[in-house]
Amino acid sequence: MQQQRALALHQDLQVLLASLPAAVRPALLRAFQAHISRQQPLESARPGMARLRAWLYAQAGAADALARLRAALVAELLLGISLVQTPRDWPSVAGRPERLARRAALLGQSAAALAAHPQALPLAQELQRALATLGYRP
Repeated sequence: MQQQRALALHQDLQVLLASLPAAVRPALLRAFQAHISRQQPLESARPGMARLRAWLYAQAGAADALARLRAALVAELLLGISLVQTPRDWPSVAGRPERLARRAALLGQSAAALAAHPQALPLAQELQRALATLGYRP
């Protein structure tokens, strides 16, 4: 059972990251898997989510386009990983593959928009910044 869960998680993460450049996927996959293995139950994660949500709202109102693009990337990563972590037996996961594919497309669009900004760091570094903002470490 545990092995099936790990395989399903790995597959979901691969779908989520499919729209990102191949060069950055392995590091993100490792970071997400490590984080999920240390993750607390959803209920105990709510205080941290509230702080992160407040940060995202503050960034979304920023006048700086680069800050908004970075916040959008963080938000897409957060939404994607939240979907991946949703237990598969919850009734709300009907259409999970389609939701993962849509989330992957939005994540890819956010990453591409950020990478195209002239003041952005290379995408791999921007993704590392986003992971650090989320509190993920490899």
